[in-house]
Amino acid sequence: MPPPPALPFYDDFGDDLAEWETVLPSQGQAGISTTNTWRGAGAARFSANPSGSFNIAATILSKTFQPAANPQMSFAYRVDPGMYARLSVDVFDGAWRNNFWSGENDEWTAVVLDLRSLATESGDFTVRFNAEAFYSSMLDNMRQSVFLDEVRLVAEGGQPYPPESPEPMDGATQVPVSASLHWARSLLTDAAWVYCSTSSTAVAGLDPGALAGVTSEDRISPGILSSGATHYWRVLCSNAFGFTTGAVWHFTTTNPQWLAVPYAQGFTSNIPLSIERWTNKWSNIRWSPAAHSPLDGGPADGGVVMEGGDAEVVYWQPGDPAEIWDYADEGGLNYRNSARMFFYCSGAGNWRLRFDYKFLNYTYNRDLNLRVDLNRGRGWEKISADLYPSGTNTNWTRLILPLGPITNQFVLRFWSSVKHSEAYAGQGLYLDNVAVEPVPTAPDPPFNPAPADGDNAVLLASALSWQNSVGTSNVDIYFSANFLAVQQQSPAACVASNWPANSWQPASLEYSTRYYWRIVARSAAGLLQPGPVWTFLTQPPPLKSLPYATTFELNPWGDSWTQTTNQPDSYWRWSPAQAAGGASPELRCEPTAGTGEIRLISPPLQTTGAPYLAVDWRQALDFNEWSTGSLFLSVQSSADLANWTNELSLQPTSDLAPGWAHCSIRHNLGATTYVAFVLSGDLWLNDGWYLDDISFAVTSNLPPPGPCYGPIPQDGELAVATNITLQWLYNPDAASVDLYFSTNQAAVASLSAESRRLAGGTAASWSPGGLEPGNTYYWRLVARNAAGLTATGAVWRFASRSAPVKELPYFTDFRADPWLESWSQQQRDSQAAWFLCAEPTPTLAGGNQPELRCQGDESTNGIVRLVSPPLKTAGLTGLELRFRQSLQWLFQPPAHLWIKIQTSADGTNWADHVIRAGGEGLSTNVVIRQAFGELTWLAWTLEGDLSTLWVWALDDVSVTPLEPWRISALHADGGFRISWPAVGGATAYTILSRTNLFQGEWTTNTTVTTNQWTDSVGGRARFYRVRAEP
Repeated sequence: MPPPPALPFYDDFGDDLAEWETVLPSQGQAGISTTNTWRGAGAARFSANPSGSFNIAATILSKTFQPAANPQMSFAYRVDPGMYARLSVDVFDGAWRNNFWSGENDEWTAVVLDLRSLATESGDFTVRFNAEAFYSSMLDNMRQSVFLDEVRLVAEGGQPYPPESPEPMDGATQVPVSASLHWARSLLTDAAWVYCSTSSTAVAGLDPGALAGVTSEDRISPGILSSGATHYWRVLCSNAFGFTTGAVWHFTTTNPQWLAVPYAQGFTSNIPLSIERWTNKWSNIRWSPAAHSPLDGGPADGGVVMEGGDAEVVYWQPGDPAEIWDYADEGGLNYRNSARMFFYCSGAGNWRLRFDYKFLNYTYNRDLNLRVDLNRGRGWEKISADLYPSGTNTNWTRLILPLGPITNQFVLRFWSSVKHSEAYAGQGLYLDNVAVEPVPTAPDPPFNPAPADGDNAVLLASALSWQNSVGTSNVDIYFSANFLAVQQQSPAACVASNWPANSWQPASLEYSTRYYWRIVARSAAGLLQPGPVWTFLTQPPPLKSLPYATTFELNPWGDSWTQTTNQPDSYWRWSPAQAAGGASPELRCEPTAGTGEIRLISPPLQTTGAPYLAVDWRQALDFNEWSTGSLFLSVQSSADLANWTNELSLQPTSDLAPGWAHCSIRHNLGATTYVAFVLSGDLWLNDGWYLDDISFAVTSNLPPPGPCYGPIPQDGELAVATNITLQWLYNPDAASVDLYFSTNQAAVASLSAESRRLAGGTAASWSPGGLEPGNTYYWRLVARNAAGLTATGAVWRFASRSAPVKELPYFTDFRADPWLESWSQQQRDSQAAWFLCAEPTPTLAGGNQPELRCQGDESTNGIVRLVSPPLKTAGLTGLELRFRQSLQWLFQPPAHLWIKIQTSADGTNWADHVIRAGGEGLSTNVVIRQAFGELTWLAWTLEGDLSTLWVWALDDVSVTPLEPWRISALHADGGFRISWPAVGGATAYTILSRTNLFQGEWTTNTTVTTNQWTDSVGGRARFYRVRAEP
């Protein structure tokens, strides 16, 4: 049997299916169509035999290939309109990946599948097409065939294939000014640079000013296009091996009539021509006197009807109606029966949209819907929920949607999926009183609440009072023990509407209950302004006698548990989860942000005469390893809810598995004692602390001390200085420690005598002396109280920094731990951090795992800097840096983020050498020319708004001395600063440049006598040559 073919592979189905192993069902047919093809002479066609009332024929085409690195596959397909036929793809890479892709578009559609996530390098792999054709004599002899054409598979290693299939089509006219640019994604494309302009020269020459954006998708919004103009566009596809430039396409836009806002349209006698309508034989938009909304109180003057057309749509996309828009939005299956109206608006301001609508009654509600979209120049945004017929909106309903601040032109689109059937005729909706109007202003929120926000032990007879802001006519009062009900202003929590006073007396309050309340101010015009959600805790009930235990089956707040916090969004909640290991429910401390303290407080406990109090509980902690800082879990005691004493403190550095924990209370054991579970420090690190099955009991046994905590260096810390001094914190009643320290983990874990370095030490620090570079050390503390009882802590570890100075040339692919190799990082006003990623996931920078990655955070003016080891650079006048990298954003690059390459002679004071804005990216080949000292540190730096950074990946870093002759170009003073080494015998230098490396004439800029020159003309791309003149 011959071996399977190697990639690349291509089949255009010009003659037969001989390239494939075909499994044909008895009820189906397979062959070549010469009349229905993608663009060649033939295409594969799969059909069901025209027999039976319901016949699905599934034909299988499969082919096996030799191992290939990171392959991709493309093909074109279409499915005849109908309800059941489809095409799907399975891939075998040691295991079948069934339904890897599926589709049922009824127009020819180009598809690109990325197979890089599959194990195609380790053995042969198989691609299988499943063509499910359909025939039914019950649906007017519906026969759905499946067509397949131009199957291509390629492996990684070459330039991208050219882009094709533009939408709008090349030469198209009457294109809406709100149109997006689409194209068929080409093979081996990692990123697409899209150029669009009314200047064909700018697009043909890839002028930076014509760049509409860079995307990894197959579409982009160029903003609101110029009206009635011919636009030119082209797509440049790139990957790590190069780039391919597509053809220049063009289209002409419509010339809509722009409506000055504010704008109102009541459709008194017709639909104005300024409102664009899109329909076809499956849909219709018309004016009708019956479509008048009575909500404006005016005369019955008519409105708009959006309804089904005069032809039956005999198929419908199955599934959740919320998915309809995934098809309709981009011209898919349900695009056929949609009616759309466009309002082209012009005017800056903070606007809102108001309109009245009414669904016509229809049995099949899922066949009717309405949504409103907005295009403010960044593509279409969905601004309304998908509306479907309900018991309310089958009557006239008014909807008000905020549009937000808009600086110039924008487009509104009303999009209704309507239905015509022979049984029910055209069905749809009425639309009337469309207006774009300024957003009214509301009064300022109420303030100065009493009880004060966060008050504890509030008397049950307390009344609520507050102060109203100027412009408040009356208020609505929301009051409940349910936080979400008050926050979301649920009707169930509304205790008074249109209340004229600024105080209100609750009918009754419960002991130890946390109440939430909110005042919503209303202006004379009816505009609402919600105030903040305030909270207070009522006084506790009588003491709990011991022993006392709770599984939280009863509401803990009603059982006199309370909480305090200095973070407004931080709180404990009664949770139905069972993460701590017990039964549901339990208490969970919610994830939150910032630095603070959250305290969960027990009911008052009767502890008269108790020598000690034993506390047992179940717990689990979900620890956020991505954040930095210190988090502490503590158990505290108090006699008065004001003064608290630590009884036990822990500093976790990873998840705490579900299990039991124990603590003994030694202090504040008078007549009444409160016990608190406290989360403090960097609350970013808490992704959920769970508590359950808490019990309190009197004990006469002297408890041991709590273990030591708070190690410095932190557990798992890398690149620790060799002269480090170990430090720790004591729990109460610990008087001394034994310290065990060694490079032998087993010796420290077993507390062997040879690893003991301190016995009965009373200090909170110890210096091990000079450490060996690049070693991993383990240490452990045994705390001891005055009675000799002990508590053994966890085994902590850290790694010492390796010998730092590196010779040139220097290269690392980060397979050696970078932190042990003296790489480091610096941060300011940001918690973003670099980390080593060695997971078996696709790399981002383009090399092999591992690689270094930096993920952003919520900081908007921070610095995160990845710093190389010190490099020996004595006597050098230039360095050349090469590295792999990838920058990815959550949404789009921020306006205020700079990507820099920096140098330092001391690792502290930094000089910029390459500066790029976030949207420009960073070259992976950088030349730095200067006189270097004995040592130099290099840094890859992000500075500014890090909130939309998804990841910056870095790999395969090399640093070499600069070759004798090399031109360097840096951004400077709004242009480029060009420098080069002096050439012996040269009296002058001529500088030439052009904006396209591959075409166009070199233009002479100037002649200078020095070996540097600044080009004041800015731009994103410019190429230079320097000619030495004798």
